Amino acid sequence: MKNSNAPSTGNDSKPLPDSPIRPAKRGSQFGMLLSIIVSSGVLIWAFTMPMRHGAMPNQSVATPVSSSQSRLVESQHRRLRAEQYREQALSMDRELISRQQRKDAWKRESLPDINRRTEKRAQERVERLLVLQQKIEELEGAIEDTPEWERLQNLYIERKNAD
Repeated sequence: MKNSNAPSTGNDSKPLPDSPIRPAKRGSQFGMLLSIIVSSGVLIWAFTMPMRHGAMPNQSVATPVSSSQSRLVESQHRRLRAEQYREQALSMDRELISRQQRKDAWKRESLPDINRRTEKRAQERVERLLVLQQKIEELEGAIEDTPEWERLQNLYIERKNAD
């Protein structure tokens, strides 16, 4: 009695039914062959296209009169575009120069002289001392070890440092 799950001995012409290798069906073989032929044809067609178009004679569409007119129109168009480009570049340049001049304007202004600066600092110091004196007078009757008293002590130190 022969075991159906046993491997083939080579005498059998058919593979075992549970073998992973099975012969392809006739329709799938035809499909594979057709896809290879179509792919090859597309590749050949694509790579020979430049050669086919290069062999074609060049036919002039324009007559000599229309050709010279088109060159004239093209020349005028190029000249206009060049003038527009030049005008745009000049306007951008003018704008850049005016921006730079506005930016540099503060450098031309004169700085305040030293006497005016010292007067201004002295005036600010006097104003600061007056404000400190007013705050000290407001907190003059503060009870010891309260936040108001600590603030008063800090104001005394600040006034001493300002002098």
